[in-house]
Amino acid sequence: MPALTVGEDISFYYTDSGPQADSEYTTLVFIHGHTFHSGVFQRLVPFAPGRRLRIICLNRREYPESTPYSTDERKTILDGSDTDRAEFLHQQGVLIALFIHVLIQELSLPEKVGVVGWSMGTIFSVAALASIDRVPETTRARLRTHVKHFFLLDPPSQGLGIPNPPNAYNPLWDDDLPPETRGPAFGKWVSSYFHHEDLLSRDISLLSMRAPDASKTPTIESLTHEELSSVASFESGSRVETILVESEFRVALAAQTHKALFDSDITAMWGNPQVWHLHGEATTWNSVYAAWMLEEKARTSKDVRFKPLSGANHFFMWEEPERFLDVLMECMGS
Repeated sequence: MPALTVGEDISFYYTDSGPQADSEYTTLVFIHGHTFHSGVFQRLVPFAPGRRLRIICLNRREYPESTPYSTDERKTILDGSDTDRAEFLHQQGVLIALFIHVLIQELSLPEKVGVVGWSMGTIFSVAALASIDRVPETTRARLRTHVKHFFLLDPPSQGLGIPNPPNAYNPLWDDDLPPETRGPAFGKWVSSYFHHEDLLSRDISLLSMRAPDASKTPTIESLTHEELSSVASFESGSRVETILVESEFRVALAAQTHKALFDSDITAMWGNPQVWHLHGEATTWNSVYAAWMLEEKARTSKDVRFKPLSGANHFFMWEEPERFLDVLMECMGS
């Protein structure tokens, strides 16, 4: 199985669809979210060659074949101060940046690379953006010439450090559910389709927080047992992942988001890549809310572009892989 070692003996397992016949192909590096690892992107692979795309998907730390967090890192995640947690995020961002750097070097990738963070994976793609000032100049130079696009795909508001609105709901926080049922309830909830009334109003009270569209099957319920086993690691997701999108990390995540997206010195170090925020219009409330809040903050800046995805739920890349790749191609060509 392919793996790259970066930093202090940290290895990332990854999958690779392989080079394309056209030497000017584009490489997309995917960073997965909570529980659902690199396997969740494999439906994209058959449709990559026709679009001159190379699909590389890493497994984050704690996930199969990649280096788990150290005892000290886990202690920081669970009990660290805001300063400790901010430093932890920077360290993870440096590792992701180094991974992309080594990947470009070892695979001789063309100077057309995009980074796609999905769901909670956006925490780590944003961390890479924010930590460019922490890597050696030789690494910065290679990233600056190669990485042209960043995509924040359906990030939850909590992962960007955005405070929750009143009456915010997530099955993982639901005290009315027995603890052992919250994980399965979350899987169904996060992969459901939601009908949100009047999205143009940006009225939080019109977001459907609990009740999904009963006429559509949640993605997780459409998977066979074999498919679910190939895309998810429930043990990995339950160890130390959930706290990263809870209130304990909000201060560190808010600072990271601001630095990554709105610090002109940081974006210049990257060579001013295009940053796209993509969210499904039928996804969970917190991903829609994230788009609203981030777009409000970006109103005076042209550094982040926004694109709503009609009819898409949180698992758009699994449900509609061809359409999803076409959306990315459209953004990269704009």
